[in-house]
Amino acid sequence: MTGVEIATIVISSVTAIRVFLGPIIARSWKKTDIKQEKALENHFLELKEGLIDNLRNVLQSCSAEKGSIVHTYQVNRINHDYLYSDVYRRDRLYDSFKKHFPTLAANFEEFRGELDINSISSKKYLEELEFAITEKTGLPMLTRQEGIHGNTVGELYLTLVQLEKGARVYHDFSKATIQREGSLWKLRREGYEAHMYASTSSEEKIKRCREGLIDITKDGDLRGKALKLDEDNQLLINKSNQIGKDLKDICDKYTKFGNTLKKTEGCDICNVIPEMPVKRFLKNNLCWRRRQR
Repeated sequence: MTGVEIATIVISSVTAIRVFLGPIIARSWKKTDIKQEKALENHFLELKEGLIDNLRNVLQSCSAEKGSIVHTYQVNRINHDYLYSDVYRRDRLYDSFKKHFPTLAANFEEFRGELDINSISSKKYLEELEFAITEKTGLPMLTRQEGIHGNTVGELYLTLVQLEKGARVYHDFSKATIQREGSLWKLRREGYEAHMYASTSSEEKIKRCREGLIDITKDGDLRGKALKLDEDNQLLINKSNQIGKDLKDICDKYTKFGNTLKKTEGCDICNVIPEMPVKRFLKNNLCWRRRQR
């Protein structure tokens, strides 16, 4: 048998194998591709439901009307919030999130760091404001029935900001009303019977309290610091809203618009998802060619 005849038989055999096995292999590859695509879809849903939705909710609460950023005086009350917890740092979903969306993860980390600094600054300022209140009014923070009510600190902070901005003042302490109820004298917001600033046992003390609060509203240093905090808060609100929007865009991209998450190196969850046969073949072939060089 000549070399030509042998070559002809070999080519014919290869062609026959391709004709019969080609469709079978193609169907097998297609099934594997579908499985991988489904696995990646489930991977994103797990990221969304287990992490991204939580982050969006917390970011939204931070910039809500009564959120931690807007009402600075409340910021030290949410230290156990999900955003402040280190749990997400150790979570495999957060590690995966950082691999798939490194820029967004970095923006979130930067925001969280700035929010931590804001929390410390806010707490320090509010302690300073609380000290000024007790010193000027002669009353302690509320103990049992007598003293400065806790919400007064935050309301005074907001008043200082509004005065420094030249905006409408919601808590005008110069118009606060004094009323006696039983054995107690109470300082109330004008027009709001249920809204109390302080209560004490004598008229003289409650009048001094009102004068002390009015004096604090004239303190230029405290007003300036309050405005600086408010400006920092607004910057954080803007960042919070932007990150929240970016997270929403990601969710829309992979749920509404039919995109599929890409398998990413270094992601532990992606590592257990089998690679598409075509891509595996091309990668192996490329590696083989590189070794041959």
